[in-house]
Amino acid sequence: MHIRARHVIDEFVKAHPNTKPTFDNWLAVTREAVWQKPTDIKNTFSKASYVPKKQRAVFRLGGKRNDRMIAQVNFQSGTVTIDRILQRGDKEYDSW
Repeated sequence: MHIRARHVIDEFVKAHPNTKPTFDNWLAVTREAVWQKPTDIKNTFSKASYVPKKQRAVFRLGGKRNDRMIAQVNFQSGTVTIDRILQRGDKEYDSW
């Protein structure tokens, strides 16, 4: 998959350096992935979910931190566009 808006991850990792290994792993796995449907995401990342109504994937990352990365996945073009990363306590956290 081609990853767009990588700067969202870079900014988050800059603010939270201990998350770097988690996001490095996510990036490496996602670059090699070929997702053609929502279940492919779940097969790659068991804690991920797809929200069809919002056309977004939610990746639960960070173990105890349980950060949530929201991304639009375009199955036809093979792109993942990162929207935002939420932490527990963020206003939008529970709506995802």
